[in-house]
Amino acid sequence: MSDSETESEWTNENLTKLLASLKACIPDEERLIDYQLGLKTVNWDKVAFSTFSPEECKQKWAQVIKKMRKRRSITELIDEAQTIVSDPLHHRRVHPEVPKRPAQARYIYFKSKCAKFQTKHPEMGMTQVLCTLLQEYEALPQKEKALYEKKYAQKLVEYREKMSKFCQKNKMHAPQKTYKRNPEDKDIPAKPPGSGYNLFLKESFESITGKKARTTTINSLSQRWRELSEKNKADYNKRCKELKMQYIADLNNHLKGFDEKEQKEIIKRNGIKIPKIPVKEEIMKTKRPKEPKMPAHSAYSYFVGEQLASLKNDTKVRNEHLKKAHEAWEDLSIKAKERYRGKMHVKLRKYSQDLQMWFKKLSPEEQESYMKENPWKSRFLDNEKMVAYDKKEVLLCQDSDSEDEEMEINSSDEEIDFDFKEDEENEEEEEGEEEENLTFDVY
Repeated sequence: MSDSETESEWTNENLTKLLASLKACIPDEERLIDYQLGLKTVNWDKVAFSTFSPEECKQKWAQVIKKMRKRRSITELIDEAQTIVSDPLHHRRVHPEVPKRPAQARYIYFKSKCAKFQTKHPEMGMTQVLCTLLQEYEALPQKEKALYEKKYAQKLVEYREKMSKFCQKNKMHAPQKTYKRNPEDKDIPAKPPGSGYNLFLKESFESITGKKARTTTINSLSQRWRELSEKNKADYNKRCKELKMQYIADLNNHLKGFDEKEQKEIIKRNGIKIPKIPVKEEIMKTKRPKEPKMPAHSAYSYFVGEQLASLKNDTKVRNEHLKKAHEAWEDLSIKAKERYRGKMHVKLRKYSQDLQMWFKKLSPEEQESYMKENPWKSRFLDNEKMVAYDKKEVLLCQDSDSEDEEMEINSSDEEIDFDFKEDEENEEEEEGEEEENLTFDVY
């Protein structure tokens, strides 16, 4: 069997089998002895399996162990090797089969000049040589830099092909692509931080210079974030959501200047994910001035609104608040629940009256536009529908509160406000946040 044939057969599955076979061949009394001594006791004839000879297994083990720390017992090293081959993409630095990422253009320049430069300057150490040549590269005209960048681009294509084949061979998901800003797309709005925490880090880093300072500061900034009050964290989260909304608006405005084909090319070239506009954002976007605010339409939300104040001192964890409130709701008698349902209907009837008064002040065109965008609110603009809705809601609430269990609560508000369509889309929006991190709630 040739070397190339043997190499092609060493899949991740075969590497796992090799390590399991090697571990099983070590006697119990020799499991904690030094690596070099332990290796001498291995019977490679017993380790060999399938079409792999003892010598091939021994050579492959030497490749696996080559970059690993060896001052441990052989059992400990095998355990670590099992971890490495079971998750190669997170251990690519030491995994023997994962393709090596190519050096960037400036390091290609360094390698091509290093030997000749050291011959001319034998008094210089390697660190000084490296710094000098990298400075030379930065001073090169763009035309010369382009030659090295082209070499890097070619090697990067080869690397991605090898990585793709490696992932296919071992039935793994290929690593996600990262996108660099194309010079042609310099006017595309920059993507905002993904969370309030990331916004806090970004603003904090703006006053920090130097890579070393940034590295040593990240832990202290994380600690500072943990020590922030819930109110301050909420401020960062709110600002982050506002930035995301502005980003979506700016991105849409930018793309409007191109035809459909160009838009698709820009989106693909920059790895942009166009988020689905969630119902909550749609509501905020089309809400009219002085439009009455819809109150909560669930008895459970009024109960939770009262409970959050009394539970606030128990713990800072919001989920714990909701869990305790839900348990307390389950223990309530039907009569007690009816009291909260009464509150709900009083609020909704008041909202219906306010909405009708506000709606009458709109022009016919505005009324038509409003009803087209908010058809579910027609029940609040018709007294007969509102009475029927009251009766229907009472019956529904007596039967089940299962929808209320998944309701999101904003503890910063005295009254918890939800929209009918918001509850129906709640689960879908949460999935969208995890996938693209660009759908968000509106306070």
